[in-house]
Amino acid sequence: MFLNPERDAKYRDIAYLITNPVALISLALVVLAFWVLPIWYALPLAVIVVAFGFTLVLKLLSRAVPKKLPTHREL
Repeated sequence: MFLNPERDAKYRDIAYLITNPVALISLALVVLAFWVLPIWYALPLAVIVVAFGFTLVLKLLSRAVPKKLPTHREL
């Protein structure tokens, strides 16, 4: 399936609005964990934070972006 840039730009923008803040918050929490905690506590916590951020992005994107994108006749 090829995406139409004019029609699907709003879905791309919604995806960016969801993905970027979650990724930045996850990265900030990982850096904070490595800054404050010893590496033996920070490393498992970093893996958990990144996995939670990835899952959160998938859940939010599945709610925000429709399962089937509308065709040009449905707009």
